[in-house]
Amino acid sequence: MAHAVVLEVDGRRVAVVDCDVASVTLDFTRKVRTLVEAGTGIPGQHVLVSATHTHSGPAIPKWVGWGARDEEYLSVLPQKVAHAVIAASKNLQPVELYYREVPVEGIGENREYPGGSVDKTLRVLEFKHGDKLTGFIVRYSVYNVLFSELMHAYAADVTGVGIAKVLKDYPGAVGICLQGSCGDINPKRACGMLAAARMGPLWRGQKGPSRQVWMAADQGTTVGR
Repeated sequence: MAHAVVLEVDGRRVAVVDCDVASVTLDFTRKVRTLVEAGTGIPGQHVLVSATHTHSGPAIPKWVGWGARDEEYLSVLPQKVAHAVIAASKNLQPVELYYREVPVEGIGENREYPGGSVDKTLRVLEFKHGDKLTGFIVRYSVYNVLFSELMHAYAADVTGVGIAKVLKDYPGAVGICLQGSCGDINPKRACGMLAAARMGPLWRGQKGPSRQVWMAADQGTTVGR
């Protein structure tokens, strides 16, 4: 899926679109930005195209061991991703923006150095229209490799489970996970899907400072086949 958020402050718009794929290339990003600018007027340099780095998705870059690329699929993927931003841009509403940081324990582990560095903080931007949660953007560093190489289905993996856990309680909201510098940080396999499910409640911490902005979001455009 591709999930998009469009923000407007003082008449200037920016967009964030998050894709459940392993990676995006510079060429792919340029194509998405060009389509978004043509469809919304948002300058291409104001569009962030991000990948969740799920390892249960199609080959986009030419990576060794990733399998053959589906060129037919890749030819239409930029349009699908851009559509999420274009759809979101049509539904701007005023929101309060909150920022928070939440301590994290027990989600990630260093796969190369036992006891080595892991990300211990979830960073969250929350958007609320009145008392209603309309969306959030979370940033955390962990490889999306909860499933093994035997997994042959398209899946959003660990971050997708965490987002779904939150959205179950907030129907109509949109959740985006921006992948951090995951390096050697894997999800703890001993915890399995329970670790992923724990991420959801962690994103609902204490409110931080707020600011009034305009926001719109697209609940999801399918980018898989």
